[in-house]
Amino acid sequence: MNSKRKMVMDAAVRSRRVVQLMADGTHDIDPGDLCGGCATGSYILWKVLKGLGVEADLISGEYNPTGSYHAWVEVKVGRYRDIVDVTATQFGLPGPVYVTFAGDPDYGPDNSYNPPRKIRNSGAIRLFKYSWDQQSPFYEGDRRPDRAAARITSALLSKYEVEE
Repeated sequence: MNSKRKMVMDAAVRSRRVVQLMADGTHDIDPGDLCGGCATGSYILWKVLKGLGVEADLISGEYNPTGSYHAWVEVKVGRYRDIVDVTATQFGLPGPVYVTFAGDPDYGPDNSYNPPRKIRNSGAIRLFKYSWDQQSPFYEGDRRPDRAAARITSALLSKYEVEE
């Protein structure tokens, strides 16, 4: 595994851990499979990766096998783009972090739009803020996701000796 891919996985595992800690009743997150934590976990991972200089997109779409609204991060490592899903365990997928190719048909556009589309980055953040209620990383002004992202970014900048 190359160092950039290793750094992405390290960031993903740490982001997932924050979601586990946030399953404390404040947010609507199931502590068992992390259902309800996808927006928070994906937002944290996206912020960390951006802080590390990794090309990444925060995505809001649908997990097609269940038709559930879902959030994940698409990451470019080398020539390829991958989906990194820190809460895929809610769908019974292997974890703790699930990685698949960016064209995986199970990760699709939000079908409530006409035409269906994936909502990216600032659009996804707006959607989380105004439509996802207790599943939003910004629920009731919660600053833990931003603080966690800053701490993880700082730790990984040192660990992987990434230049800011």
